[in-house]
Amino acid sequence: MSATRGVHDARPPGPGWTEANRTARLVVYTRDNGKAGARDLVAVGEFAVAPAVVFGVLSDYDRYAEFMPYTKETRTIARTSETRLQVYQRLSLPFVEDRDYVMDVLLNVGAEGAFHIAWTSAPEAVPVRAGCVRVRINSGSWEMRPLDGGARTQLTHALQTHPGGSIPAWIVNRSNTLAIPMLFEAVRARAAARPAARE
Repeated sequence: MSATRGVHDARPPGPGWTEANRTARLVVYTRDNGKAGARDLVAVGEFAVAPAVVFGVLSDYDRYAEFMPYTKETRTIARTSETRLQVYQRLSLPFVEDRDYVMDVLLNVGAEGAFHIAWTSAPEAVPVRAGCVRVRINSGSWEMRPLDGGARTQLTHALQTHPGGSIPAWIVNRSNTLAIPMLFEAVRARAAARPAARE
């Protein structure tokens, strides 16, 4: 999607995608991924702060438990460079056992004021913990592109995941109408509170 287009102009990423949720500030698309046994998701939102501010929030993994919905524990377990790290996260979700996962993360500062974070699953990096279901399919990205000359941000979140274990379909579908909007609102509030957002 063009960096100059906003949520109101958002269209499905391609064939097979369904619009699962749309508000004035967010649109969510999903599709079933039969090959992976997973679900693909793309969400697009707009923020009234610069991309660098949103990047500062999303790249601060060690503080996710302070503001991210359902995040019970998060920590960087390895860092090989300023742009490559490995992160452990544990989620405490309603109605089901806790989930945890490990991600290999790549941070990238792109051209023309854009930022990008991508990750792939590293399920064997740490031992499975008692009381947790290990999520083994979990890859995705955050893309931050400037709007209005860099004063605002178009944030695109792409995710392919399978929650692991046995979860009723209605709980999985709940992520489209509740969890993803909660996630974007949590990032929005955190970004607005950062000093750079108030300058």
